[in-house]
Amino acid sequence: MNLENLNEKQKLMILIGIAVFVLAGSGFLIYTTRLKKIKFMKSRISSNQAKIIEVSRAKDNIGKFEEELKLDEERLEKVNEKLPREKELPELLGELAELATPFPTKDYVSVVPGDLQDTGPYYKLPLNINMQCTYSNLQDYLRRLESLPRLVKIESVEVAPGGENPAVLVVNLEISVYYLKQAS
Repeated sequence: MNLENLNEKQKLMILIGIAVFVLAGSGFLIYTTRLKKIKFMKSRISSNQAKIIEVSRAKDNIGKFEEELKLDEERLEKVNEKLPREKELPELLGELAELATPFPTKDYVSVVPGDLQDTGPYYKLPLNINMQCTYSNLQDYLRRLESLPRLVKIESVEVAPGGENPAVLVVNLEISVYYLKQAS
């Protein structure tokens, strides 16, 4: 097509058509970009509204959370009271051996400490307790062990016949004693 053969009116119409096409294309690109941005902003608004609702619900329950925290702190304090300090450990080992003192003199008790284990804010000391006693003495010892004012965990109990006297048992207890690290 030759532009020279067109009259002024046709040239003007072509020019207006090109301008409308360019403007419409630009408008479409701008519109779709803005539309995507609007959708993104709407999703962020929805997300933020959900967070606001969650925070307001948490705010409404703050009293409950504070009560739970107070209870947890009290429980932790009770556990810490049962955890001896490092300097109290020899005393605790003596207490474990003395628990068997009411047993008849033929009964034998030995307490052998294992390797110390670092478990964060406290130490775990495994102990192996060997004894020869009657079944009722064993029950009594376990009750006394359980009532110690310290945190003690019985890991295992092995009981075997004692040999000549069927009333005497050979007992091997594996326990763990927990104690707090010394504050630095």
